[in-house]
Amino acid sequence: MGKNKVLVPILGLVLLMVVFLGLAFQMAKIEDNRGKASLESSENQSATVKAEDNTKESKLDPKEESEKNQSESKQKTEAEALIGEKITQDEIQNKVGKWNDFEMSSESCERGVYAGKFFYNSFIIHTRTYDQGQTFNVVSVN
Repeated sequence: MGKNKVLVPILGLVLLMVVFLGLAFQMAKIEDNRGKASLESSENQSATVKAEDNTKESKLDPKEESEKNQSESKQKTEAEALIGEKITQDEIQNKVGKWNDFEMSSESCERGVYAGKFFYNSFIIHTRTYDQGQTFNVVSVN
């Protein structure tokens, strides 16, 4: 009778461990299938976007394309001239042109300083602001 008292709880624990391991493997398998499905759908979306971009680019006339490239290089030259200056967002828009996107964060900056990024088609203007976005010190253009 003494062996049965010890053996029953041990077998119960082993059985419980097997059940939990089985559940863990099933959950991992389900997550893996979800990951593959989302990866395939994102690949399909990126292929569609690339195809749309290629058709848009092919519609451009060579003359229009060269004008576009000259305009972008002119914008970059004007942006490089702003390095070291303290300017506002409106002045950046007037001198360089309207940006596509703007980000401002305090990551990797000292306290009270924010890094601003003005995104254009072919370059980014990196700035610092000490007054929470009122004026920007242009640091670099990449």
